[in-house]
Amino acid sequence: MSTLLRGRYPTTLTIGPSTLDGRDIVLIEIESNRDALPGLGDKTHARIALQEVQRFCDKTVIYRIVSMLINEPAAKSLEYSETGPPASAICTVHDGDTLLQIQYMENFHDAFRFSDIEVQKSGMFFGADGGVIQWWEELEQPRR
Repeated sequence: MSTLLRGRYPTTLTIGPSTLDGRDIVLIEIESNRDALPGLGDKTHARIALQEVQRFCDKTVIYRIVSMLINEPAAKSLEYSETGPPASAICTVHDGDTLLQIQYMENFHDAFRFSDIEVQKSGMFFGADGGVIQWWEELEQPRR
């Protein structure tokens, strides 16, 4: 069974440099409020800390997820860890666009495309029952 998520719902995405336990990281925070989905609920609040592992060239970098919280209370803090699942991300710049692929766990990933005019986000979640949920989003800039 496959579910394709359609519709308009608020999502915020924040990405920027930070530190975690004295180490340089890229901090990503995603908040989405939508209709309920099997295995995912009606909202997602993800906080992810990425640490650079290898720079292939000036346009491509591999990251390792060193901390991740999904749908945990806001008061819970990210904690740096060198152990855990081999979750990773890769970021590359191509033809003026920045592409970021994050493999959160073996059954859950997101891909982002940042251009001068828009941000696109797509992903998949594979449920334990064999079902698949896919999404594709265009994130709009906040109106001022």
